[in-house]
Amino acid sequence: MAGVRLLVSSATKFAFPSARSRHFDTFLGVAFRPYSCLGSCVTARKSVGATCLPSKETTVPLHVRCYSDDRPSQMQFPLLMEYPQLLWPSVFKVFKNWIMAKFVITPYFDKDFNLKEFGEASQQAVEHVSKQLSKNDLDSLVGLVDKDALLEIRSSLSRFSVQQLSDLAINKEDIYFCFPYEVGVMFDEEEESQRRYVEITMVYFLMKGLSDYKAQHGHPPDFQEMRSPECQEKLYVLNYRFIREFTKGVPPEWTINVLNHYKGRPN
Repeated sequence: MAGVRLLVSSATKFAFPSARSRHFDTFLGVAFRPYSCLGSCVTARKSVGATCLPSKETTVPLHVRCYSDDRPSQMQFPLLMEYPQLLWPSVFKVFKNWIMAKFVITPYFDKDFNLKEFGEASQQAVEHVSKQLSKNDLDSLVGLVDKDALLEIRSSLSRFSVQQLSDLAINKEDIYFCFPYEVGVMFDEEEESQRRYVEITMVYFLMKGLSDYKAQHGHPPDFQEMRSPECQEKLYVLNYRFIREFTKGVPPEWTINVLNHYKGRPN
């Protein structure tokens, strides 16, 4: 299958299909709804690790708490990484993202790049990462998750209970909605080689047991059913940010430098 790849380990890789490959039902084993939105930014960076997303100190409407203070404590996870939660899409970012993907990334970085297809393929990587996190097996994520992120996650996992660790594992078939929230293009001004990077932040909504529910009832739960306590206890929101260096001669590998899991009904 043509396309770039997300490095998982020295022995395992996930393919990110190019625009010319359309076999996603077979590749992913699940169909997804169309994407809602994406934000984007183009910026020159002096620091390779810089990001186009808001800093931890920035306050914006989209960075909202997923839980109210009166929700049961078992509905919450300790944070895996200290980073603002991304939850709802912004209509304004839809147009910005379309411009970024259509007129910047595809013509100048990768002619086969397709943002929707990237989002679909990324779910296989998210499933793999979540299951390794649930086993507290961070050594297997070296090369897939940024080393600085792994250090922070390792410290955070020490605060998880056995049940919370188990709840980190997800199946991609249980994702009922996802969208790309932010795309960033970065250049390293201090490098003569003009190193360049693309970051893509994805938001995933899932309900554990969704695939079993659809198999039993023939359809996903409707709005009223999703509001039931039984369903709400199975709801999760995931934030994952992928980065790839597009400098000439660099292997086409996507890695993850930010990730968080949130449990419970989003407000």
